[in-house]
Amino acid sequence: MYKSNYTPDIKVEHSFEKFADLIGYKDSKYRDEFIHLLNQRYSFLHKFQNFSRYSRFWIKNENSLKERNIKIRESLNKELLFRKNAKVLDYNPSTINISSLASFVFCPVSFAIVSTFETKKSDELSKSTELRDDKFLEEFLKRLIFKRKLDFLYKKMKLDKSFTISDDYNKSDNHIFHLEYKDYYLKDDSCEPITVNEKKYYDFLTRGDYGELITSKITFRGHNHDIYKAFHSKKFNVSGIPDYIMQKNNGDKFLLLEKHSWQKEAINKPFKNHLIQAGAYIYLLPQLDLKYGYILYLQSIKIARLHKVVLSNQLKSFVEEKLNEIENFMETKKSKFDINFINVKKCFGCSLRMYCNHKNGKYSTIKIPYRIN
Repeated sequence: MYKSNYTPDIKVEHSFEKFADLIGYKDSKYRDEFIHLLNQRYSFLHKFQNFSRYSRFWIKNENSLKERNIKIRESLNKELLFRKNAKVLDYNPSTINISSLASFVFCPVSFAIVSTFETKKSDELSKSTELRDDKFLEEFLKRLIFKRKLDFLYKKMKLDKSFTISDDYNKSDNHIFHLEYKDYYLKDDSCEPITVNEKKYYDFLTRGDYGELITSKITFRGHNHDIYKAFHSKKFNVSGIPDYIMQKNNGDKFLLLEKHSWQKEAINKPFKNHLIQAGAYIYLLPQLDLKYGYILYLQSIKIARLHKVVLSNQLKSFVEEKLNEIENFMETKKSKFDINFINVKKCFGCSLRMYCNHKNGKYSTIKIPYRIN
């Protein structure tokens, strides 16, 4: 059975009710809803409580279930430790980071928190960083190209069979591709050739907005980039490191922000904090020479939503408005907080929830430096 080397300051056996109180929900009207979400998300063993302990299922999976349960509890314990031992930053940033601007739009409290503390993310809330570090985008594009190749063969041959094709193809002088496919229903390992028109094949692979991602070259990767080499704008007093800068064959450059979501529903339009982040890179950092941008929401390597961002006058005004608000907040060290807009589900999924006091609905003013009661 799993044994952990991690020694928590808060005992693993603490109930979710106790966890809610310790993380800031004591005497809050949102406490019960938060506990309900905890049970939905983290009560792993409760899902199997109706199984007999003498059943084949329980005998087979008991150790792995208990191991998972302990890991979940440890992750929550870490959140309590982060809250208890929050370390105050020893510097005051002179410029506004574009990611901080996005945080401000998502929630002004999160901006105050990251401006005050050296924040850490718990195991359960740091998946997006891990995925970005693993170059999720490149893997997604490779799979997309391969799928479109298969789709082209299916469409051309109109056969309900499974095929594999080689990425290596021969091109003849008359602009005809000779692709190879292998029919899994055949017993031998031989491949059969198929000829396709080059233009039709290329147009099919590069159709739509995803086609620009497929045909463009990545000229800048911001993940794990040196924060001291961020792009700066003296005019707007901002700095930032975009996720990706891509360049088309004609030389035009565009932005790509890679976001990760585990929501089951489709993301039919960009979130406001991501929209302003894309708009800020395009508008506030002219040295990047970005014509427009894309926001790519990835749920997995296979499931994605792509949204194009064009710098309209409306988006410019939105960026300027929020930039002025955040500058005023930094200058006065105080901002209003509308408790009527608290969304417990949003707070539950926030990576900074362990540091936040405003999620309990008791405070209508935010101050910098932020204080954890």
